Amino acid sequence: MTGIDSSERERLLRLLAGRREKAREPAPMPATRSRSPEGGALRDPWKEHLRTFYDGITDQLAATDYGNLSFFLNLGYKANDNPQRGVIELPARMLNRNSVKLVVETIGDQDLSGATVVDVGCGRGGTAWTLHRYFGVGSVIGMDLSAGAAGFCRRVHDFDGAHFLAADAERLPFRSECCDAVTNIESACDYPNRPGFYEEVRRILRPGGVFLYADVFMAGHTCQVCYDFFEAAGFVIERHDDVTSNVMASCLEVSNRRLDAFSGTGSQTRMKDFMGAPGSVVFNAFEERTATFDIFRVRKP
Repeated sequence: MTGIDSSERERLLRLLAGRREKAREPAPMPATRSRSPEGGALRDPWKEHLRTFYDGITDQLAATDYGNLSFFLNLGYKANDNPQRGVIELPARMLNRNSVKLVVETIGDQDLSGATVVDVGCGRGGTAWTLHRYFGVGSVIGMDLSAGAAGFCRRVHDFDGAHFLAADAERLPFRSECCDAVTNIESACDYPNRPGFYEEVRRILRPGGVFLYADVFMAGHTCQVCYDFFEAAGFVIERHDDVTSNVMASCLEVSNRRLDAFSGTGSQTRMKDFMGAPGSVVFNAFEERTATFDIFRVRKP
C-alpha cells in the first residue's frame, strides 16, 4: 500500500475488507416500526452499494455448478501456534473447512444448546448451518442486508428452527431481549455505524446473553472502540483474541482457489481483494498490521 495516504488507505480498507427463546421458541416478532432495508437503509448510498454487491455475488454463484454448496464468504481460520478456543473437532477434510473453523473458533466453548441465536450479516447461511450442525441451537434467525442472500438461505437451509430475512443491522427488526446469543462474523466491518449496531445487539440480547463477534479492525474503528462501547454499557468482555495470523494462513491456503468461482465474470480483480488473496489490499494491511482480525465474546449482565 506504498504511496497511499492514510485517508485513502482507510477508504480502500472500508471498501475491500468488509464482507462485505429457548428450545424451539418461535422467532422474535418484528418491531412495530419499520426496520426493513426498504424502510431507510437503502437511502444510505454505502448500504445500497453493499446490497447491490452482495446480490451480485449471489447471482454469480448461482451460475456455477457448486453455487448451492457455497455457504461461506468469510476469510476462514487455519490453526497455527495460537491457542484454539473451539471445542468442536472438525474432519481433516471437509468442504469449506477453514470457513467452518472460523465460526467454531468464534463460538469457542460457549454452550448454545437449545438457544435462540440471531445471526446478523448471515450471508449465504454458513454460520446458521454450523450452529445447527454442531451446536444444537433451538433456533437461528439469520438476517442480511442483501435480499438475494436471505432468499438463498430460505431456499437452501430449511432445517427446523431456521428463519431468514432481509434487514438492516443498525435497525434490527426484533423485539428487545428476544435472544440468547448474537453472532456476527466478518460483517460489521462494512457497517457505517458500528456503535449503532452494538447498541442494537445490547437491546435484543436477554440478560446473561452473549455476543459472539469476529471482525476486521482498522484505522477509524479499532478494537478500542469495541472495548469502550461495551465497558460503558456494563457488559463483560470475556474474551478477546487477535487471530490475524490464522486468517492470513487461511487466505494463503484457499483464497486463490475460491477465485475459480468467479472466472470469466470480469470481476476477479475485485474478488481478489474481497477474498483477501495474497497481494490484495486486505492481505497487505494484515501483513503491515494496519488492520487486524479479532474475535470477542461479550456478555450482557
